[in-house]
Amino acid sequence: MDLGATGADPLNRRRVEDQRPAAGENTAKPLDSLVLEDAGRVIAVWNERQAHHLPMLFAPTVAAALSTRHHFVWVHCRGCRSVRDVDLRMINCDRAAAVTCLTSELSCGSCGPKATFPQELLRLSKTGIADEARKANARRTMK
Repeated sequence: MDLGATGADPLNRRRVEDQRPAAGENTAKPLDSLVLEDAGRVIAVWNERQAHHLPMLFAPTVAAALSTRHHFVWVHCRGCRSVRDVDLRMINCDRAAAVTCLTSELSCGSCGPKATFPQELLRLSKTGIADEARKANARRTMK
C-alpha cells in the first residue's frame, strides 16, 4: 500500500475525528466499523512492509488480526527454511500484544522446540498456506 499516492495517512486521527458524529447525531457507520477499517489498513500496510523487508515501526495486535479475520500468521523458519502457517485462534496469548511478540512462542516442528534459529513472521492472512495452494492450483487448471 503506497501511502504517498493517496496523499493522506490512513490512520490520520483528524480524519477519523471528523467522521465521528457530533453529540446526539445518528450515524450509519458505528465507531466499531471505523476501528475495524483502521485495523484492516494497519494489517495491509504491515503485510506490504514485511513483503519488501522494510524496517518495522509498528505491528498489529493479535486482537486486530482476529477481529479482521486474519486468523493465520505465516512463519518462516530460518533453520530448516520451511514456511508454515499458525492459527492465531489456537495460541493462548494476550490479545493486546503485538503479533511480533509471538516469534519466541512459535517453534518449528522440524527443528524442535529448542531451536536456536529465530522464526520470521511473513504476513497475516485470512487463509492458510494449504488454502492458498489450492486456489493457485485451481487457477492454473482453469487456464
